[in-house]
Amino acid sequence: QAETRLDPLNAVSVELVSPPNAFLESVLDSLDGVSWHRTWPAENLKPGANLWMFHRCAPPEGFRPAAMVIMDPSTNGFWGEVRGEWEQPMVSDWRRESDILRFVGMDHVRLQKAREFLPAGGAEVFVESFGKPLIFGRWDARSRWLVMAFSLERSDFALRTAFPILMGNLAQSRRQGDVRTETELPGVVESRLKRTAEISGAVAFAKNPSATGRWSLFSWWTLHPIWWWAVAAGVIWLLAEWLLFHRRITE
Repeated sequence: QAETRLDPLNAVSVELVSPPNAFLESVLDSLDGVSWHRTWPAENLKPGANLWMFHRCAPPEGFRPAAMVIMDPSTNGFWGEVRGEWEQPMVSDWRRESDILRFVGMDHVRLQKAREFLPAGGAEVFVESFGKPLIFGRWDARSRWLVMAFSLERSDFALRTAFPILMGNLAQSRRQGDVRTETELPGVVESRLKRTAEISGAVAFAKNPSATGRWSLFSWWTLHPIWWWAVAAGVIWLLAEWLLFHRRITE
């Protein structure tokens, strides 16, 4: 028997701040329990969505919702400082154990260009190209923001399964609310299984409590499975045949 407590899952509302983009819109349509709305241009933004996604733009100064993803920002901000661009970056490593990159394979992703960033202090690099961050940010109970240092148009990331899986992981983290409860799984485990002999004997004893001797004999008989007794009977039969055969010869 195993028990654990599952927190209720919340509906996720996503505000997409982007010009029309078929890849992003299709991914959001495919996620269960996710409703989304697109805004363009990025003006008069009002916090309220569970998750904000900025594509081909950056959030206004001072705008800090509970969770946001910023795709290819071209300016400096609270996330870090732009140092330039570089051609044909290769993904060299990624944080496979991270919750947001669970089941996300980045090894075959091809990028035409990426922006070189100096991430803000405290940011974690989730995907890198030989020391240069490609996806970085913070995604924990205290702060949730993520920066992709490349655009969807200048990569094949949107064509790979890694893209919808990453978006699904981000949405799933918002389903659990702002406070995540760490629970050891599967929790306390205890067995209620009993030996077959004990159960059968208990039933027989309950029907006839005075049959103590028969209960002991029944328990002894059922300690071994049927095949064990079949093998034992075969061995006894062979020994008996051998003894009778040699006895006939000596007589």
